[in-house]
Amino acid sequence: MFWANAALALSFAGAARLITQAMWISWLRPVLGLVPLYQAQLLLLFVQFLLPAFGIYLLLRIARAERWLRPNGWVHALLCIANALLVVYMAARVLAASVPGGGGSYVVVTFAPFFVFPAYGLYAAALLWIVARSLRPKEQWLGRLPMTLRETVFVAGLLALVIAPATPLFVGQDAPFLVAWEASRVFAARCQEAGERIALAPAQPARGLYVDEDRQYSYDGIRDGVFRSRSSSTLGEPLVNGGLLQFFERPAESRQAGSFKYTRHIAKDRVGMPVNELESEHGVFRRELVNAHEKRVGVEGYEVSVRDLKTSQPIASLTYFVIRKQARLCGPDRGGSFSESDFIGRALGLTH
Repeated sequence: MFWANAALALSFAGAARLITQAMWISWLRPVLGLVPLYQAQLLLLFVQFLLPAFGIYLLLRIARAERWLRPNGWVHALLCIANALLVVYMAARVLAASVPGGGGSYVVVTFAPFFVFPAYGLYAAALLWIVARSLRPKEQWLGRLPMTLRETVFVAGLLALVIAPATPLFVGQDAPFLVAWEASRVFAARCQEAGERIALAPAQPARGLYVDEDRQYSYDGIRDGVFRSRSSSTLGEPLVNGGLLQFFERPAESRQAGSFKYTRHIAKDRVGMPVNELESEHGVFRRELVNAHEKRVGVEGYEVSVRDLKTSQPIASLTYFVIRKQARLCGPDRGGSFSESDFIGRALGLTH
């Protein structure tokens, strides 16, 4: 079992981590947001460490490493202790990830130096020891078969033990991997529709604005179509309080008395004045673009349009698509930021 222990040590020490990050982590990213945090942690640990360990073990056995490396029981013990330290630390990380709020993970990370540094020190000591033993002149060691039947059965059983609990991630209508792949396929197809179009700028600055839904979304830290943060806020109030509009109007809420259709709001007026006729020159309208299947796999899509209320003529339109669980955005961003409010300001020429 020394070679299994050595393979795990090499994997933990980072021998294959760069390769797995390049080949697997970007491929796994879409599914990580679809499973609980602790399951995502387990999946990453398997891909980053256990999968490379299997590969390293097979290479060592096929190459008959026992012919040119000469370990002993002390080296085996050092590797066992180091591996055990890292396994305990990683198990604690996974358990902490199952605690809501994230505080558990922070506490576990603060103990990392007490596990990681000693483990890497033991790895270095074991490496120096085995190199020194292997360089000493000694009679030719007898090679043996790359893998014995017992080792083959053990590796097959260990693989089955790992694959069995991971099967629900791949099999079934709502399997996270299948949902993520379908979401990526739908997202790529719908992205062809994304874009911004400002057809007609108003001749005069707008005094008021009607909003059919008083909300807007913003995305920041966008890089290669992946955003770092998402926020939402009201749409009309910031424009009025910021001095860009004199007032804004929106549909009356159901709890407001009377048969009034709208409310008109001036600066710092959250209640608004009930009215039946709009005085706004322009309106902002939101339309959802995705169907039930696209919603099920996590794709969102919106068209935000600005129209002249007197002529119903469109002034500008913004179309974009989002997969929130994958933090992906397809739309016209400016310097890594995307904001519906900024688009509406450009469309209406609202500047200080």
